[in-house]
This record gives sequence, structure tokens and C-alpha cells, in this order.
Amino acid sequence: MFSIKRFFTASALCALAFLFSANAQENYCLYEFNSLRNTLDQNKVQMKTIVSDGLGVNPYLMLKANINNRSYVIWEQLTGEFQGYALRDLVGFDYNTDRNYTGSLSWHSTHIWDKLFDPSTKIEGYSCVIAGRTRIAGQKASLLKLTPQDGKRYIYVIAKDDETSLPIELITLSPYTGNIISKITSLDTKLIKYIDFPIKDELFDNYKTTDKTTDLSNVKQLAELNIPSFFKLVDAGTLENNVYYQSYSDGLSSFRVYKTQASTNFFPFANKGTVIVFRKIFKNAEYAVVGDIPPELAEFVLSKL
Repeated sequence: MFSIKRFFTASALCALAFLFSANAQENYCLYEFNSLRNTLDQNKVQMKTIVSDGLGVNPYLMLKANINNRSYVIWEQLTGEFQGYALRDLVGFDYNTDRNYTGSLSWHSTHIWDKLFDPSTKIEGYSCVIAGRTRIAGQKASLLKLTPQDGKRYIYVIAKDDETSLPIELITLSPYTGNIISKITSLDTKLIKYIDFPIKDELFDNYKTTDKTTDLSNVKQLAELNIPSFFKLVDAGTLENNVYYQSYSDGLSSFRVYKTQASTNFFPFANKGTVIVFRKIFKNAEYAVVGDIPPELAEFVLSKL
């Protein structure tokens, strides 16, 4: 005879089995992701890459080394002038060897690679799943997919070389449309035993951050803003011409909201790869959201206006 009790007991067991299976898959994916980050961090690596986004396709040389427990990175363009940027523990500067120039670090489409794969970066509010296997430049690779639990931030698909445990491709996807926003692909990855890093610590010291941090104890979030979950206030202040700003970060991505008097020179939206600018005028005040976040998320931040 059919038993309702047995049916629900069997259903409960199936649900528990699925839950344990899902947790096991999540834990395995996170293990693979952290293994990848540690392998990249603890080795000397040279990569020839192709970076593609809405601005075009460009080749780069990436050099990564861990020296005296400090992480050093160089990304240099392989077309035109010898220029790029250098990082030490994610802090650095732009340079142009041909023009004998160094200056403040600007935005680069490869920054997400640096931050995502650095073990010091906390990844919060993302689920991790093994999304299959593929071949990248002839190498067998496993696909790891990081999906934001809030459905508002970028999705990241990582190809991990099965032989070296190094990342060989990073695809950034829109969580709203599923479209590819940017792609970084390694065409040639080499582990290097010895390396004389071309930039010395003295130059990095000129651009290091100070130990002084902004006191945020008396700073309140602007009431007119919608701040997504996982993002926290990390900085605030006033710039020239009475421009007030607040900065928010989830540890991986960040954005800054500027508030000033409304201007007549107004454009609502602009983007450069994964970085966007979204502006809005409300009651004679102009707001601008700038950061490496989807445009839909920037619209959400200003949706009260």
C-alpha cells in the first residue's frame, strides 16, 4: 500500500542528498579556485595574452613574481610604445619606457585579473560551480564560474589549466544580459625558475599608499542612494569645486558616487570595458556613479532620484 509518510521521508532524503551534493560541489570549486590563486601567487609566471573588450583586441605581456613574500606584476602592451603598469601588492603606477614616464595608476581592463587572482582579495557573496571543461590555446582546462548571489555584479568564468593549475582565461559576463564584457586569454603561459624583476622597490615606494585611513565613524551613507548588499563604505571626502564623494567596495569591485551642483555639460552614460560612468540630475544636484560595476547596478544606486 502506498504510504504518504514513506513518500515524504524519501523526498526529504533526496533533498538532503542533493543539498550535500551541492555543498560538496561548491566546496570543491572553491578549493580549485583557491588552489589556482595560490599557485599563481607562489610562482614566477610569464604570459602572452590577448585582451578583448568593447574597445578592441590588444596583446599584452604579463610578468608575475613573488619576491620576499611580496607580489609583483607587470602588464605591458606588445604593440606601439613600451608602456603598461606595474603593481606591488596591488598598488602601483603607469609607465611608458619610450617616454621615460611614470605616473599615477589609471584604470586598465586587466585590473580584474590582478584583483580576482590575488589571495588577499576577499570574494564575498559569490557561488562557485564547476562549469565544464574546454581547450584554451591547445591546453586542457576546467571552467570555474563565480556567480554573484545578489544577481547584480559581474559574473566571472575562469579557465584553469589542468596541468599547471594556473588561470589561462578570464571572461567577464553581464549578470543581466549574459553578454561578454571582456575576455583575457593566455596564448602562452610559462613557469620561470629565475627572474630579475625589471622594476626596483625604490620606484614602487614613490607610489605606495599611506598608513593613514579616512575616519568614517561620523560619515553616514547618503540617504538618497541605494547601496547594494555586500558593498560597504570605504572612503568619503570633498574634492575641488565642492565635489563630495562616497566610495563603496565589496572587496573585489568598487564604485564612487560624486555629488555636485548640476552642470549644463551633461551626458548620462559612458563605458570603457567593465568600467562605467552613469550620471543623473536631481533637484539642481548632479550625481555620477563611476566604477567597475554593470551599468544596471549603477542605475540601481541612483534609482531613488
